[in-house]
Amino acid sequence: MPLYLENYYIIRPDDHFMTSYMVMDNGTVITLTYTFYSWPVLFPNLINILDMIVQLAAIHFVWTGKMFRKTKFFMLLLIFSTTSSWRTFTFIICTTLASSIGTGVIYRITTYISLYTDAITDYFSMQMIFLMSLNRCLSFTKDRWNSRIFGGYRYIPTVIASGVLAIISAISGLITSKVYRQFNYQYGFVDYGYSVGIRAEISRLYYTFQISSVFCYAILYYYLRKQNKSISNQSRSHYRFLC
Repeated sequence: MPLYLENYYIIRPDDHFMTSYMVMDNGTVITLTYTFYSWPVLFPNLINILDMIVQLAAIHFVWTGKMFRKTKFFMLLLIFSTTSSWRTFTFIICTTLASSIGTGVIYRITTYISLYTDAITDYFSMQMIFLMSLNRCLSFTKDRWNSRIFGGYRYIPTVIASGVLAIISAISGLITSKVYRQFNYQYGFVDYGYSVGIRAEISRLYYTFQISSVFCYAILYYYLRKQNKSISNQSRSHYRFLC
């Protein structure tokens, strides 16, 4: 994710901000100096490339093996992987355009496309991760509930609602907090915003999807552990009976 600075404004050096950014925070001048090879810059870029490779591999596995026809989990995984790959692909294209153009209308459009694509797909991905964990949990613990939510084509309205919610959340958060994106030749896109608005509240709200995902897998773990203990005890009883 791009660097996000709140309540700062930019002072661009004379060398077309090629060496550093200077930002003002409550009267204090802070100089941020990065290069492409700086660890805070290089590490996220490597992670993005690795993430795209993994997501494309997941798409290939699910699609070629027709896994999405077996359970809805793989259909959700296919949607999630496609969304993540599209976000990374868009980010690469927008970075290339922004670094080549530098200024003008096309530059502003590119930064806006990159900003809103990142925000929407990020919120949507969080919801998809939760839906996948919920599907896995209910398929073992409450199959009836799982059928009511994900059976047949019932998952489609849920996915559509998740997409609509992600769009509304991203647009309302970015607009009310006045977030905008700029490209820096040393460390890529940088987002600037203000402490006003509801962006922070929306981000905290979406953290509940991540916590809920962990909670679902924790329930699934303890349920399967309990089932294994029960099967193990039955096997021991049957062995003793035979002896």
